[in-house]
Amino acid sequence: MAARIVVPREAPSLSRLSLLVLCLALSCCLGRGEESAVRVITTENFDDVSQGDWMLEFYAPWCPACKQFAKTWESFAEWAAAEKNGLRVGKVDVTTESALSGQFMVTHLPSIFHIHEGEVRGYSKSRTLEDLQLYVGEEEWKKKPALPWWRSPTAKHMKALGVTYWISQKGKELQTMLEKEYELPTYTVYVIIAVATIVVGLLLGGVSFITVDQDITWSKME
Repeated sequence: MAARIVVPREAPSLSRLSLLVLCLALSCCLGRGEESAVRVITTENFDDVSQGDWMLEFYAPWCPACKQFAKTWESFAEWAAAEKNGLRVGKVDVTTESALSGQFMVTHLPSIFHIHEGEVRGYSKSRTLEDLQLYVGEEEWKKKPALPWWRSPTAKHMKALGVTYWISQKGKELQTMLEKEYELPTYTVYVIIAVATIVVGLLLGGVSFITVDQDITWSKME
């Protein structure tokens, strides 16, 4: 009977272990590199924007100009973080934050605003990294007056306007759901939405009137 020869398994070589460690290190580094210096702003954390210095961009994922501008905006945020000048850079997705879009009355994309201690100014210079840096670094924003109280996105009545934008978006979603999922006739859906719009509009109109009246009273007292 022939003797059975047992071949011992090779232990993992040092080169393989080194390669594994290197791959893990690279994956960690790449993961950290994906972190963005731009802060995502939503209705939940919007109150943070009313304090300090901010540059805020309104964009949409489908917008070609926004896609081209994305790298510049990221570089601008990284510059602000490196300068440690107190400036924070954020962005708002108008497709998911219609209320904020309504508050700022965004009419084109991308739209950029500068916010200093609650004072809001629209940015109208070119969207190059150099101009963005000069606008903040040289405090060029001081040359432009802030939006008046009745137009300021931080005012109560503008927040109410933002709610109407949000309701409008939800109304479109409701219309699609009623027509496709419940197969209701189009005229029936229009009647339902019209009645809901009138009721909500009356409620928001009353709230807006009260808040505007209070803002005017406070502005006179100041």
